Amino acid sequence: MLLMVPAERSHTISGAHTQPRKTICKSPRSCCYLAECGLSIAIGLHRHHEAVAVDVLAMAENAAYEQWAFLHGALHGTSIATLIGMELEVALDFVRHNHRAVMATTRADGIPQLSPVIATVDTGGHVVVSTRETAVKTANLRRMPRVSLAVFTDNFFGPWVQVDGSVEIVSLPQAMDGLIEYYRNISGEHPDWDEYRQAMRSERRVLLVITVQRAGPDRSG
Repeated sequence: MLLMVPAERSHTISGAHTQPRKTICKSPRSCCYLAECGLSIAIGLHRHHEAVAVDVLAMAENAAYEQWAFLHGALHGTSIATLIGMELEVALDFVRHNHRAVMATTRADGIPQLSPVIATVDTGGHVVVSTRETAVKTANLRRMPRVSLAVFTDNFFGPWVQVDGSVEIVSLPQAMDGLIEYYRNISGEHPDWDEYRQAMRSERRVLLVITVQRAGPDRSG
């Protein structure tokens, strides 16, 4: 198949205007993805029956394509990373809409500590998780403030992302506004915010603020 994009359509990559790169697309399914995307792609037959496609990684820089890829994955159970190289903003948007996660921290002996958590994204673009001052993962992160988080849908199987980054532990009373935002982003308004604040103090809650530095997976297998 010969897949063609109008010549006037260019793509911005890292602030520079470039023309799409052509690559050999060995998967007919990938070509269907591009056609479904509504990018005015014409389909024809190549004399060698090889699929020539616009490079998917270049297309991923286009915001409309990123949005389509996210929706396609959510609807069809396809990992976003199967379609595009994982972008940080794509991963953050996934976490905004899917909160179930498993967090990996590192114990003193170097063995990973895994913890089920609820995650969301704050207004500053950080992944945030509420936990207790006395939790093992809090102690681990005070010693080594690096974390990995696997985030998935309520169905567990299907689209998922991994985010890796550095962590700041924010304790009370400084954490209270962030804990309120955390609750609102996940559950909406609390019926009694005074009760919520008291519960946060009683449980010695802290807010883990994660600066995401890498997201994945960036390949499928």
